[in-house]
Amino acid sequence: MGIDKRIIPLAIGGLGIGTTEFTVMGLLPDIARSLQITIPEAGHMISAYALGVVIGAPI
Repeated sequence: MGIDKRIIPLAIGGLGIGTTEFTVMGLLPDIARSLQITIPEAGHMISAYALGVVIGAPI
């Protein structure tokens, strides 16, 4: 009795997707500056990405 080895890649993938959203939040000012947009606009882009992940992941 142990962890099913087929679940490990799914867990790593979930960790990767979750980590990208938090990493991007830390880079928010740099992203906004490089795209020449405001920080709230860059935040909306991150939110749209996160919403896409939420909707697209189960599909």
